[in-house]
Amino acid sequence: MNGVPKGYDTIVSSGGSMYVNSNAYAKNIEMQYGGRATVYGGTLDGNITVAGSMYVHSSTMVSSTVSLKLDISKRTVSDSYLLNGLSYFNPASSVSISVNANQSAGTYKLARDASSFNMSISICNPTTCFGTLTVNGDALVYDGKTYSLVQSSGNLQLIISSGTSAKPENPISSGGSQVKVYSSGTLVKQGKVLTGETIVAGSNNSMYVSSGGTANSTTVKNGIMYISSGGTANNTCANNWGYMHIYNGGTVNHTTVNSGGGLNISSGGTANRTTINYKGGLDIFTGGTANNTTVNSKGFIAVSSGGTIYNTIVKSQGSIYFYAGGKHCGTLHVESGSTILAYSGSIIDFTVAGRTGADGYLINNLALIQVAPTYTISISANQAEGTYKLAQGASSFTGSISICNPTTCFGTLAVNDDALVYDGKTYSLVQSRGNLQLIISSGTS
Repeated sequence: MNGVPKGYDTIVSSGGSMYVNSNAYAKNIEMQYGGRATVYGGTLDGNITVAGSMYVHSSTMVSSTVSLKLDISKRTVSDSYLLNGLSYFNPASSVSISVNANQSAGTYKLARDASSFNMSISICNPTTCFGTLTVNGDALVYDGKTYSLVQSSGNLQLIISSGTSAKPENPISSGGSQVKVYSSGTLVKQGKVLTGETIVAGSNNSMYVSSGGTANSTTVKNGIMYISSGGTANNTCANNWGYMHIYNGGTVNHTTVNSGGGLNISSGGTANRTTINYKGGLDIFTGGTANNTTVNSKGFIAVSSGGTIYNTIVKSQGSIYFYAGGKHCGTLHVESGSTILAYSGSIIDFTVAGRTGADGYLINNLALIQVAPTYTISISANQAEGTYKLAQGASSFTGSISICNPTTCFGTLAVNDDALVYDGKTYSLVQSRGNLQLIISSGTS
């Protein structure tokens, strides 16, 4: 053995070699780049670092407490395999891969005889362990690079690609593969539909975007995308059997939901500028928010209890359903032939706060809202005097409307009925030429 023995601890430096034969016991080996070791029988234990090359024979015993580190920080893609005999390390307590801070893109040869290896492997740079990889499983996007652990002809390889494409040489195909986008990771697809490489062609395929990760121009088809905890998805298309779940601080912008696709927004999730096309759907659950949404022909939106949608356009033959506790705020533009069903207990809010008397009507045709929602008016704490346009198509409206500021609901108004005096201002609900208006005046007249 050429190296530096330290009791059970051994360092095999560049150009050195180590031989462990039958009945020998080797613990805590550091195999530096350029060093070589042959383990033919005997027992391996402790911390085993392989930066050079190691051959392990089938007769070798590997302790269940072994911690194996495959160090490629000084290696290139032209170097041979680090380890021959990875399958004998299955009982190891942990396996990790070490890369340098600026590891070049390419395919790195980790280990031969890995066909039966089934452990997860941590991947670390000099300052942090930034994720976990499984064989032919998850692609990991971190700090502008993508890492994939693949098995080819029984051999294990690490693929590092520059940019942030998902598994460039081993596309997601089926069987529940995932793409994970973490902090500083961005999955950029530049508008291209990457069939077999994005989230497609497998009923269990999924992408997770969280912790500051961003996915741009992704297409979801026959798969699921989860956006949470500070994750963002921009310009996403959800196609047939493609679903997106936005929750717990996740945000999606400029999403298009096509036939057979679905977008679900729940607690803490936000969707901005969404388009729902033919047979596409948007579901908003408790704590979910959608802003500036357009529903085209045969598309639909369902707003459940605790869900809120702001500023919506519903085209002819488009549909929106408000269930008890679901709420609409801001502008609502509905075309003839659309379906607006607001069931008992749902809320349609005339959001006057932030508007002026010069602004247009909040709802263009109140008569198209069916069933029996609760109507409210929301004003700011210092709402200016003036005439505010609430709704057109209101000639048959006979209900009452609660009026609220940011801290309290302070009264109820009826059409062309008594004015309400509160905090030095007078509020009146009037109908003029079939249109509904709120008049705010100073004093108590």
